[in-house]
Amino acid sequence: MNIEEYWTHPFQAMDLHIPSKNLTSRFNLPWVNQHIKKMIRKKERLYKVAKKYQTKEHWDKFKQYRKAVKTELDLSHKKFIFDMLEVSPSTSEALTNTQDQYRIGKNNYSREPGTVTTLLKEFKLTPLETRRKIARITLFHKAIHEKVAIPTPSHILKPRKTSRLHQPNTKRYVQIRPNKDIYKYSFFPMTIRDWNKLPDELLEIESSEEFKTKLTKLLCSG
Repeated sequence: MNIEEYWTHPFQAMDLHIPSKNLTSRFNLPWVNQHIKKMIRKKERLYKVAKKYQTKEHWDKFKQYRKAVKTELDLSHKKFIFDMLEVSPSTSEALTNTQDQYRIGKNNYSREPGTVTTLLKEFKLTPLETRRKIARITLFHKAIHEKVAIPTPSHILKPRKTSRLHQPNTKRYVQIRPNKDIYKYSFFPMTIRDWNKLPDELLEIESSEEFKTKLTKLLCSG
């Protein structure tokens, strides 16, 4: 007996004598319990019946039950996540209420002027433009303090002293004036423009965490 035959016999014996079962991935999800599995099987039977008879009554029954299965899956998945994160019932209820308020806000959306602004104020959300601005300026602060590996281009200069009366702020930079929009709205020109508008006491901060906290407070309060 050669080596190939030696390894073939154990595998053949395993296939013959060890029971095996093929499982689909959808039933292996930890939040899919036995009750949901039964509902899914019933949904599949309703689909086959509706496809066979092609009547409105059967299709409506299938769609209604499919919606019930989806609701049950969502609830089971949410409970699984909360249990895994060990979220308290009060926090879970607060999160659910917040999601319900968000859905109400989406359903009542209209194209009237000021609608988005009203939602942002109601849910106390920071606008995306402001969050991006904070991220850009904070990254620039880390770059000039050499806390991230972002090389500063050679054409980014600090203002020079022109006379004894003119004492420029050494924390600011000369504004870049590009000829092309493709560079005008890139990282360094946009960020330097915003950086130079910051108050002097904010530019003196060296700690990135403290700088970001006070920058966020400044931009979100205005």
